[in-house]
Amino acid sequence: MPAKGFKHSEESKIKMGEPSKGEKNHRWNGGKTIHNGYVLILKPEHPRANSLGYVKRARLVMEQHLGRYLKPGEVPHHKNEIKHDDRIENLGLFANHSKHMIFHNHIRRIQAEGC
Repeated sequence: MPAKGFKHSEESKIKMGEPSKGEKNHRWNGGKTIHNGYVLILKPEHPRANSLGYVKRARLVMEQHLGRYLKPGEVPHHKNEIKHDDRIENLGLFANHSKHMIFHNHIRRIQAEGC
């Protein structure tokens, strides 16, 4: 409960009402976050950025390696299946999500038969 008789100045009210975004936010970590094991980088200008402006780092690494944006269906693949290992030597590229899933299902079948 606020102290009796205390009133914030108009300037203070404006400052308190402004959201702390980006570098002004106390939780700012340089525009990098982790979601479901993937490292995401803040790149709001990127054509494949999510609604918050983040892009998977693996996509950015592959695009830099190829010298172009990935096509809409293209999917970077982590060869060692470690989602945050975005070294170019650990990344492959599938033409679409379907081919990527077929590959993983094939590997899972092989692993299941070997047990």
